[in-house]
Amino acid sequence: MPDLPKKKVGIVSCSGEEMPEGTVTRLATLKVLWELRPDDTVTICLPLFLAGGQGERTFARYYPTIAVDGCEQRCAAKGTEKYSGKPAASIVVKDLTAGRELGSPEGKGRLNEHGKAAVDATAARIAALVDELRTGRPRQQEDESLTRMATYHTAVKWTGEHRGHIVMGNGPEMDFSAPPDSHGHPGVLTPEDAFVAAANTCIMMMFIWAAGRFHLELVSYECRAEGTKRIELDRTETFTHIRLWPEIQINAGEESPDVVEARARRALSAAQKYSLVANSVKSEISIQPTIRIIQDGTIKRESEVPPRRI
Repeated sequence: MPDLPKKKVGIVSCSGEEMPEGTVTRLATLKVLWELRPDDTVTICLPLFLAGGQGERTFARYYPTIAVDGCEQRCAAKGTEKYSGKPAASIVVKDLTAGRELGSPEGKGRLNEHGKAAVDATAARIAALVDELRTGRPRQQEDESLTRMATYHTAVKWTGEHRGHIVMGNGPEMDFSAPPDSHGHPGVLTPEDAFVAAANTCIMMMFIWAAGRFHLELVSYECRAEGTKRIELDRTETFTHIRLWPEIQINAGEESPDVVEARARRALSAAQKYSLVANSVKSEISIQPTIRIIQDGTIKRESEVPPRRI
């Protein structure tokens, strides 16, 4: 085996210059190499790698490599896999930023503020992956400035029998009750309804955000959700499954319906990945969408995507 640097992780970043996300990948890689993990990483030149550079290809063959791509074309990941083997980890900047309120990166030689925030977020993710690849576990690091905390509040008041009144931190207030099958009352919010609704609404909001990031012209979004709870002999209860059936319509405009559908699937995947509620509950969440692509006022494609579990 060649004499190579020990305990290093290679980073191969997108070389595309036609989109700002390509600039984000390169600046994030430099931030990791120079600031966050200078002793743990090396860079792999993608153009030289693709042209046949034996040093780059040999390193990627024997040592863990992280591919950092700007878009869904995944040139860095695909090139690494073709010539040296599948990378140990892969990042797509568009996917990474889709679920975060960073805005759209703009600019190539000089990024706007959204682009700079994307650089920081991408660099933090690369650094975390470097830690996991080198040690087998995430390292507690000092990059707390790259994380944010938020708090949310509600207040409840008993109003008699199995009833109550809730005031939300965002303004709305309403009566609630246990469900009728648990000595409650019909016609008002129940904790069970709220739990299922939290997953349904959160994933819809994240899809709307992702649709904007993936430049989709959303026509409509409707989703039916169902929660299943298990009642044990001792009367303890657990939600075991939440199932969602979104029906999504997207206008293709002048684009190929196949291309638009592929982007829609990626947007839905990003919405699932970055849903706060889906990431916070232990119930299994499965999503089975129907995607309709409209062009010139007619449905050109309609597909039911196999269920995806979270």
